[in-house]
Amino acid sequence: SYSKEDITKFLYISKSTVHQTLDTFQKWGYIKKPFKEQLGHQKIFAYEELDLLKRIIIEKVVFYLDELVVKMENYIQKQVSVSTI
Repeated sequence: SYSKEDITKFLYISKSTVHQTLDTFQKWGYIKKPFKEQLGHQKIFAYEELDLLKRIIIEKVVFYLDELVVKMENYIQKQVSVSTI
């Protein structure tokens, strides 16, 4: 049996990754894609939607943010908040 330190050296991964993986294995009895987690924030707008937002702003430079939210929601059929824009 290898120690956690040995595993980190052999696999070039952090101690916390080894610890989390072993804890998951002890809890559930198996590991399913342990490194699959996506890092960073989920994308709010697709590139096409960002292009649309740019065109809307260029079309009418003076917008209240709530007007812009309504216009984007109508175009992309998703809920949009002022903080998103």
